[in-house]
Amino acid sequence: MTIDKELARVLSNPENVIMSNELEDLIGENDKNSQAEDAVLKIGEKTYLCSVVEAKIEGTQITFTLSAKSSLFSELLTNAELLFVEIDKNRFVQDPDSSITWKKDEGNFLTLTTRRILNEAV
Repeated sequence: MTIDKELARVLSNPENVIMSNELEDLIGENDKNSQAEDAVLKIGEKTYLCSVVEAKIEGTQITFTLSAKSSLFSELLTNAELLFVEIDKNRFVQDPDSSITWKKDEGNFLTLTTRRILNEAV
């Protein structure tokens, strides 16, 4: 690449970020993977954006540990309905016989056992 082409490429960069195309591709792949971990938690009528910290699959049950951006503790105490989790258009409902664990340790962590909702009526 000539100096003129390189200079034009650098000056046309609106974010002022200079990196190789290979590095840009790697970062783009990591961004796609992190987006797949985003989850929506529904407590009653309210929804919260969370990140999946851990998922454990045992038979038809999936136990999720979610990291919430805000404290959900008061919502959990007053909620009488099952919780729902949505990840990449897959919906999960809390197993009614399972417990919920809330932990505030360098973040707001919620662990719950769910079952995937299959054949949901639209």
